[in-house]
Amino acid sequence: MAMSEMFMNCNPQYTDEFKSEAVKQVVERGFTVVDVATRVRGPNRTLYGRV
Repeated sequence: MAMSEMFMNCNPQYTDEFKSEAVKQVVERGFTVVDVATRVRGPNRTLYGRV
């Protein structure tokens, strides 16, 4: 297996709707960034940048 194949799924692409819903969970529903990022399996720093 080539190295590029091993890391192919390390940078998933999320839809705009998915990103908006994650931000909404933090801003409107009161969840923490860490909680939401853990649930959606995304990096905290990415979600912090969107909030």
